[in-house]
Amino acid sequence: MALEKMLEVLRERLDVEKARDSQKAVWQAFWNEAQKESGKPIPCPFCFVHTNQVNRIIPLPNEGKVARGRCEVCRNEYRWPDADA
Repeated sequence: MALEKMLEVLRERLDVEKARDSQKAVWQAFWNEAQKESGKPIPCPFCFVHTNQVNRIIPLPNEGKVARGRCEVCRNEYRWPDADA
């Protein structure tokens, strides 16, 4: 499923940004909330680690079998395999 791949990519980015374990746990809680309620943002890992803010990753059109999203604030783009494509 595409969401599992997206989660994997975003967790890897938390590691790249050197998130502390406590930050990862809080970020994961925000991810879980976003999966339960459609109005909740999927949090940008870069913004979360560096500004402690929950900024929304907005969907972009797929590029073939690659799904994409971009943070509405920092403009970082994230890519993951789209298993549904």
